[in-house]
Parts: sequence; structure tokens; C-alpha cells
Amino acid sequence: MIIKNQIIFIGGGNMAQAIITGLISCNVDKSNIFVADTDQDKRAEVETKFSIKTTKKILTLSENAIVILATKPDQIHKVCEEISSQLNSQIIISIAAGVQLSQIQKYLKGYDQIIRTMPNLVAQIQKSITAAYAHPNINDRNKLIVDYILNTFGDCIWLEDEKKLDAVTAISGSGPAYVFYFLQIIIQAGEEIGLSSSESQKLALKMLQGSAQFAESNISDLETIILNVTSKGGTTEQALKYFKNHSFSKIIKGAINAAHTRAKEIGEK
Repeated sequence: MIIKNQIIFIGGGNMAQAIITGLISCNVDKSNIFVADTDQDKRAEVETKFSIKTTKKILTLSENAIVILATKPDQIHKVCEEISSQLNSQIIISIAAGVQLSQIQKYLKGYDQIIRTMPNLVAQIQKSITAAYAHPNINDRNKLIVDYILNTFGDCIWLEDEKKLDAVTAISGSGPAYVFYFLQIIIQAGEEIGLSSSESQKLALKMLQGSAQFAESNISDLETIILNVTSKGGTTEQALKYFKNHSFSKIIKGAINAAHTRAKEIGEK
């Protein structure tokens, strides 16, 4: 697909820049990409990094524009009100965590061509898994355009129930931090039992990368591959027993439930 639409980011932060990187890597014309941000330093950073045009405030929107709301959630109300009077056929994509589609539609004075999404941090290396929920009135053509955009910086899944975005936030939205935390602990443990920092870092990272790739083709039967790597009376069995005896699964599920609860709380504000 060739995207010729004007693509305007309101907000030029890390996630906006990650998406811009994906768009450019998929040959979207830089002249069609714009960033609006009130922060002069951020605008200068974006201009230097991508050689695209920036502005402090959006003055006009073309009819075929795709507007990506990439500001902090508490700024969504303001920016929506600023553009609401110009909307007639444009596509609105929100990447703001916790801001419900109905809220965005209200801020846009009833405009409904909106798609709410939840990408994650690794969009910065075009490896995001992004969940999306479209307003029921979004037409197939606009949904196809958005699907293409979301796939320029990773993979995309479409949800039929917006409420599931809170669960997505708890799993894949916040998930990279869980993995980094787990990795950090493994590295520290390696150092404590005699490995150098560089040795422990390389061993832990490569183990995690390889395990994730291996799991991809066995994701429906993780129990079997756990058993395959666990010899009776061996080291892996001892580690897994320790996990079970110290309620490791309860800790992980508890953390995810805490994130899920917080995501719902944010959405209810």
C-alpha cells in the first residue's frame, strides 16, 4: 500500500518518533509527515532526526489527513478541542493510554472516525505488538490504512471489545518493563554466583532472546517445552521447585492484575 495521506502527529515524544521511524522505513514520503509540539526543543530534535516539518500548533488539516494523538493523556482534551472544528473526513488515531474512545469522541464534538491503539516501547525498534479498537462507524478503507500504519512499526491485532485494551495495557503495554526487570535480576544473580558483569549480561540476554524465538513456534504448548528442558533431579528442576514454593506465578499474576486495575482507573477519570 502507498500512503499519500498527510500524517500529523500531535506530540513528538518517543512513541511518535518510533512510529515516524517505521513510516519512513516503509517509504512513506517525509514531505507528508508533520509533527505539532509546543516544546521548541522537541521540535528541533524531530527536525534534526528525521528532516520533517514541525509546527507549534496545527492551523489547517487537509481532508485526507491522518491525525495521531501522541500527547500525554492529560493533554488529549485540549488538543482535541483545538482540531475539532476542522474535522470532516480525517482519521484520528489515539495512542494515549487509558483515554477511552467515547471520551475522545466527546472532546471532538461527536466526531467518530477514531481508532484507539495501544503500542509498546519496542516500537522504537519496529517490534511493537499494537492492539487497536475502531469506532463502529470507521469504514473498511480507513481501517485498512490504519492497519498498514500500525504494521510499519511491528505487528497489529484488532479487538472487538474496547475494554480489552486495559488488559492489553497490563500485558504488552507495560510488559517490556517486566521483561527488563526479570533480565536485570538474572544478570545480578549471575554476578553474585561468580560471573563477570559482561559475562552475565551476554549469557542472560542471549538466553532470553533464544528462548523467546523458540517459544514462538511452541506457544500453544509451553508446558511441554518446560518439561523437555527439565531433567529429573537436575538443576532446572531445582530452580522451578523454588519458583513454585515461593509463589512466583502468584507474584507475576498479581503484578499484572495491579497494572490492569490501574489501567481501568485511569480510563474512568
